[in-house]
Amino acid sequence: MPLWFYPLPFFFFSALHVSAAEFVCAVAAPSAKIGLQAPESLSALVIFAQFQDEDAGESAPSWAGDLFTADMPGSFAHFYRSMSGGRLVVEGQVLPRRYRSLQGADAYLAETLGTLGGYGRFNREILALADGDIDLGLFDNDGPDRMPNSGDDDGYVDIVFINLHTVPRDFFISTATGIASLGLDADFISDDLAADGGFVRVRSRFTGFGGTTQRGHTFSVTASTMCHEFAHVLGLPDLFDQTSVTAAGELAPEEDSAGIGKWGIMGLGTLGWGVEDGPNAFSAWSLAELGWVEVVDLLLDVWDLEIDEIFSGRRIYKIALTEDEYFLLEHRQAGGSYYNRNIPQDGLLIWHVDERADNDEERHKHVDLVCADGLFADRGFPGAVEDPVEGGDNLDFWSRDDAYALVHNGNQGDATDPFDGVRFDRFAWDTNPTFSAHMGFTRNLPLGMAVENIRRRGAVILVDVVRLELPGHIANNTMWSGRVDLDADIVVEPGAKWTIAADTEVRFARGDKRGSGFDQDRGELIVYGDLEVGSGVSFASSAARTGALDWSGIYLLDGQAANFAAIPIENAHRGLLRYRLPQGHTQWTDDQKIHADLLVPVGAELRIGPGVLAFFDRIDRSQRGISPSLVELVVEGVLTIEGEAGNLARLTTDPGLDNDGHWYGIRVMPGAQVDVRYAQLDRAGFGFSGEVDKNTGLRIADTVVRENGGNGLRLTLNGEAQIDRSLFTVITGAALRLDGSGLLRLRNSRVEDNGQEGILLNNASLEAIRVVVTNNGLLDPEDPRSGVRAVGGSGQKIEIWASEIERSTQHGLDLEEWLGEVELHDSRIGANQHDGLRAMGVERLVFEQVLVERNLRGGAVAAGSPVEIWTSTFSANIGAGLHLGPGSTGAIEMSKFRGGRGLQLQGVEQLSMRENDFVNATLGLSSDDSTPSIRLNRFTGNATAIRVEGQRVPEEIRGNIFADNATALENLSAARLDAKDNYWGTADSSAIAGQIKGAVEWAPFLPEEGAVVIVVSEVGALPANFVLYPAYPNPFNSQVTLSFDLPRSTVVELVLYDALGRPVRRLVGGALEAGAYRLGWDGRDERGKRVASGIYFIRLVAGSFAETGRIALVR
Repeated sequence: MPLWFYPLPFFFFSALHVSAAEFVCAVAAPSAKIGLQAPESLSALVIFAQFQDEDAGESAPSWAGDLFTADMPGSFAHFYRSMSGGRLVVEGQVLPRRYRSLQGADAYLAETLGTLGGYGRFNREILALADGDIDLGLFDNDGPDRMPNSGDDDGYVDIVFINLHTVPRDFFISTATGIASLGLDADFISDDLAADGGFVRVRSRFTGFGGTTQRGHTFSVTASTMCHEFAHVLGLPDLFDQTSVTAAGELAPEEDSAGIGKWGIMGLGTLGWGVEDGPNAFSAWSLAELGWVEVVDLLLDVWDLEIDEIFSGRRIYKIALTEDEYFLLEHRQAGGSYYNRNIPQDGLLIWHVDERADNDEERHKHVDLVCADGLFADRGFPGAVEDPVEGGDNLDFWSRDDAYALVHNGNQGDATDPFDGVRFDRFAWDTNPTFSAHMGFTRNLPLGMAVENIRRRGAVILVDVVRLELPGHIANNTMWSGRVDLDADIVVEPGAKWTIAADTEVRFARGDKRGSGFDQDRGELIVYGDLEVGSGVSFASSAARTGALDWSGIYLLDGQAANFAAIPIENAHRGLLRYRLPQGHTQWTDDQKIHADLLVPVGAELRIGPGVLAFFDRIDRSQRGISPSLVELVVEGVLTIEGEAGNLARLTTDPGLDNDGHWYGIRVMPGAQVDVRYAQLDRAGFGFSGEVDKNTGLRIADTVVRENGGNGLRLTLNGEAQIDRSLFTVITGAALRLDGSGLLRLRNSRVEDNGQEGILLNNASLEAIRVVVTNNGLLDPEDPRSGVRAVGGSGQKIEIWASEIERSTQHGLDLEEWLGEVELHDSRIGANQHDGLRAMGVERLVFEQVLVERNLRGGAVAAGSPVEIWTSTFSANIGAGLHLGPGSTGAIEMSKFRGGRGLQLQGVEQLSMRENDFVNATLGLSSDDSTPSIRLNRFTGNATAIRVEGQRVPEEIRGNIFADNATALENLSAARLDAKDNYWGTADSSAIAGQIKGAVEWAPFLPEEGAVVIVVSEVGALPANFVLYPAYPNPFNSQVTLSFDLPRSTVVELVLYDALGRPVRRLVGGALEAGAYRLGWDGRDERGKRVASGIYFIRLVAGSFAETGRIALVR
């Protein structure tokens, strides 16, 4: 019995309480991004909308046209021109109408709290209405010539903003009032021609950012919200606590925070500092990410550094600690930009940035404003107890719980945040706040540098950025030799080089007199700068009786190249800990312990050999990454895991006493190259996760991924990934979850015994060959899941070959929301607890040599789809073997329907049924309000072979064989059925009449099985030429249709020959009138004996005309 690992804490998000005037944003995922370097010009379309049951008027607001007035402060166009310094020009048009959805607001709300609402369906309805009023090609203007729809554009509308008059709760998600998505599951295809062919489109949520949706009831709110959401399109994240908007359940106020507050539009500054006076300007970090300011790296020491107001000088200053962690200095003035006009205080803003952190983590943010008024244990400034290590500032103590925020002095930004050069004029290790770095759980490591003498001089701020001497800190190039005894942490500052000479003995006493670093109870070596270690160096405890935990270890934080392979590190709790691997090649040949997120950067390669046990700490000592509590292996460069059969490389963690221990897993970043062979990954949150683009390589073979708390594979797939001969099992969520527009090639693998779906496709394509997906959906009996579920998929494809999908607690394949193609070949769908397959509106559905059996509801259920079903078998399903609903078209040929209810048609037109067998069914074929062509089929041993009901009836029932049926044909419709030229199992007219119920024309009939059937077309115009058409189907199994045209009366001979030229059967011999002829051959010779599989030739001679065709018979 599988041992379940229930979803991890980082899978849960919390809802929030929001007042009516507050802006809350949600960022939809998955989606591709335009990228952080903004394009030079875009054309935007703005649409105003309302729900069917609203009365906001029929026209767009009178102020709407000013959204693109570039000279109007506060407009969308002015904001981006101002922020970019003229680098980004956004032009656009507001449609004059206000469009109404087809239903009232309640129809679009999420059914389950904390899940996405129906805003995508709402937007599709609005786009369809607007498409009739405007040429969407006018808004495809991302090409270099700046001419819309000119041929150098991409065929997509650049950006669409849909503004609602009101946004009810759960329309987006929880209380969000805007979202950086249109929520379309498939591209919206307009009726406007694109310059390079096809039609202009609006992007789906899977093919990129097509636009944003937000509340827009006043000019300020609309422009501000559009500015915020469009920044997501450019690639910027929210810089406030995002956990508060993505699920049900209230967030504990002590865990809520303002992030950067109102000091940036990506924080809480969308609506401004006052009452709807936004938007506020971008933060320094956001401007740097977009490339709209110059970033100057500071090398200590610098005196009298002049820092211009940010939008005057367009320059910010960077003090780097590592590649990922640094400080930014920004001079902010109210008079420098319209969008800073209401800031509470001019001055120097100091930002602490850790690119590997997340703004959802209050104590270790991705982008954090270093508030000048300091950190306090009990509340924000003014607090009673200063606490530069564990305390919080006013932004930290803010919460959407108003009472909590009031008691704890929490706010969204105030006049004591900037260093004003008067009251707050120094930032150093001994001030509050301290110039310190994060050491995992706390920011407790003082750094030997300072921003001092902060003062104003005219329009600029002057500062000194200097080094300070601190005990235990190496600030300059230093060499150690001999024996070195230590009783506290040693820190190698950024820019310094520490050399340990050959044969040096470094010894640590127990304890840490300074009580800082990652481990406040043990000494450690913390290295920001460079490190060189000579041969023969050793690290150990100096205690008289040494123990395994006497000192902490060596922490290399910035990819230092020092080689410790032959260096003994004894008596250390954690030994060697790296944040980042060095450039070049790193080989693991023996067991490893990884205590914090480890990055394999671009230019680095990590190779893990056979039998290696990589043991990841169940607690991330760095408290960074996408999940600060779990250790991640992050790959930007190259990762090669090369175990051997019987000697796997294993990546795992300690399960703990409560069996709840996990590590995060392998995160694959765009451009990485990951090749995994003969490995086992277990007890991860996600075995493999991340993003695969066209420059990324991900290949997994002969690998076991098991006992994961989230997914075995969770990728945004915009390139290709390949998995061979691997097993995904005992995984709590969907074993394989794939978002994006790429392709997964899955071969010779098993996906079994998982908690939710075996494979979940959010738009991604799948090619599965010899794959078994079995016994999935086990986690929650009240929430059954399918073996394969797919959503989106317009232009995408699912191909399944020689595979089995069975024993799912819901459907075998759930394709109700899939819009792409589906092909199944030589596969089995069986023993699923609901339907074997459900497909509604797929682009194309193909079954070839598929066995659909023993499903506890229907075998396969499809509607709104073209179907091609060949040589497949539907057997012993509780419901209909195959149910085709309205909108289904296509062909079913050479297939078998056995037992139960065979084939059910409801509202089906243009369906060809040829050479199928219906055997031992209670009801072989049910045609309800449908018009199939039923020809050359065999019905044997059925209680009722065919039942017809409804207004529309089959267009023909010809050339079929009925044998041993209790009722051959039952007509419950009001029409009289034409069922001539069938063989009814007998030549006795009274016996035939006894098999038929209702109004049916069944005579003339075929006197015997295997008789040749000739059907002459009744079309008025005679054929113009002699023609022998290709046989259909070809190859065939039991019967084939042969067709030819005669433009005039003549003597005709149609003869079948085998591959040696011997005549097999004469089908026609004699004079025929002009016309179009069709006849069937049942694969028997002149004596009625079944002929063998092989190649046969059909030769038509009509007067002087002669033609030969080729037929393949496959038994």
